[in-house]
Amino acid sequence: LVAKMEYRLEEVGLLLIAVYGACIHTRLIVFFAMIAAGVLAQVFGRYAPRFDPAKDKIFLNAALMALIAFGCVKLFPSRPTLEKVVRHGFPSGAVEYIRQHPSVGPVFNDEFWGGYLIKELAPRQKVFIDGRADLYESAGVLSDYLSIMTINQNTRFLLRKYHVRSCLIQPDSPLATLLAQLPGWDRVYSDGMSVIFVRRTKATADSFGKGTASRKT
Repeated sequence: LVAKMEYRLEEVGLLLIAVYGACIHTRLIVFFAMIAAGVLAQVFGRYAPRFDPAKDKIFLNAALMALIAFGCVKLFPSRPTLEKVVRHGFPSGAVEYIRQHPSVGPVFNDEFWGGYLIKELAPRQKVFIDGRADLYESAGVLSDYLSIMTINQNTRFLLRKYHVRSCLIQPDSPLATLLAQLPGWDRVYSDGMSVIFVRRTKATADSFGKGTASRKT
């Protein structure tokens, strides 16, 4: 407005949408940055010198592009490296267990692992929640998820409300501590990354062995 530049109506509309999105959801800040960069380029471009082909360093530019391309190829992580990162950051062992025991669903999961679980188990197993929190907020699922994970008087009610049969969570989470003490819940898998608790029923007792079935609910 100060520079008295002319803007097209669709450009202004897109910028306003980007500003609104960035104000209500953090994840849309990247989208705002992409749109704002174009606007700023128009503002400051008037003060930059015009492009002069005679001053362009063609061979230097080509060398820099080749160096960047080489760095991208050289530094791109190998498949074993990516698999190592997955093993140390995501519940790959628990996922393999669920593949072998598909009857554990519906599964309540840690939000951070939602995208990984979708990639590995969909469409056979559905997730309770994933990182797209804004999609779950309007339906009230996000607040229910937080109530379950942080433990309050509604936790057990909400687990029944969503017909949760198992929980895939971090071993040191408050919910894991609670389920370890509750009757009717059995820890069927555990490693340093994740733990799976299954609600005990006749069906799960038959699936996971007589040792589980012999315990009192």
